[in-house]
Parts: sequence; structure tokens; C-alpha cells
Amino acid sequence: SLGLAMTGAMVMLWNPAIGLPWPQGQADWLALSSGFTFAASNVLVRKVDKASLAAKSLSVWLGVVIIAAALIIFLRLPPPMVSVTVFIATVMLGIFGIMLMTLLVQYGVTHMPVHRSAVIMLFELVVGAISQQLLTNEHMGIAEWLGGGAILIAAYLSARPTPSV
Repeated sequence: SLGLAMTGAMVMLWNPAIGLPWPQGQADWLALSSGFTFAASNVLVRKVDKASLAAKSLSVWLGVVIIAAALIIFLRLPPPMVSVTVFIATVMLGIFGIMLMTLLVQYGVTHMPVHRSAVIMLFELVVGAISQQLLTNEHMGIAEWLGGGAILIAAYLSARPTPSV
């Protein structure tokens, strides 16, 4: 199921103009590094099963803050100019939305087989494709439908109960 899901991801990310889905600029490299560190944190969450859910979530948050601060300094990024309302809304989203999401991911990854959580994490591509369809003027093409379908089939295969021998 993981191989099918990874194939689905490659189909969705493939761009004939550039070949393999390889980062093309700074934003792509930042996205790739965030995906890598997210995957690494999920592996470490499973490895450190004695730590509490709160400790695991706090370490993820602390890691994000440290890495983000280092990148801001290294890339010399200027602070964004936003209104007070947008700043407050962003802080509230971070506190209530992202914190809840982090706790739920940590709980799920801790209590789920590795192969199943890996496929579920790839489901993010399907959600992203559907979101871009609904929220922007972009439309899903055949590659998104085929790749998303492969990921959904892989998720089904991974989630179904295995017969006991």
C-alpha cells in the first residue's frame, strides 16, 4: 500500500516540463525541508514512546520555532507587514488550530502502525488538490485524479483489517 501511495504522490507531483518533481526555487526547498522534518518528527514520536503526548507536542513546536528562527536569520527575511487583526487571527489559529492538530497527529502516530500512518500522511496531497480546486481558479487534471485515486486505494488497503493466521 505504501508503494501504491508513493506512486500516486509521484503522479500528482509530476510536471512534464521539469521532469521529476525536483525543487525549483527557495519556496520549493522550504516546502521539501518542512515535509522532511515533519516526517522525521513522526518517526521520532514513534521511537520515543515513553514520553508524554504533551512532551512530544512541545518538542515539535520548539523544533519548528528554532528551525523557523534560524531560517529567518539565515535567509534575512523581513517581517511581514500585516494588520493587527490579521496578526491576532494568526496567533489564535496557531494556538487553537495548529496546537490541536499537533496533539491529534502525535496521538494518532503514537497509536497507529507505521505503514498506516505513512499512507494517511500522503492523503494530505489529496486534500491539498481538492482544496486548490475549491479555493482557487485551478482545476484538477487527470494526473491529480489518478494520483489521488492511487493514494485513496492505498489508504483503503492499509486500513482494512488483515486476516489472522
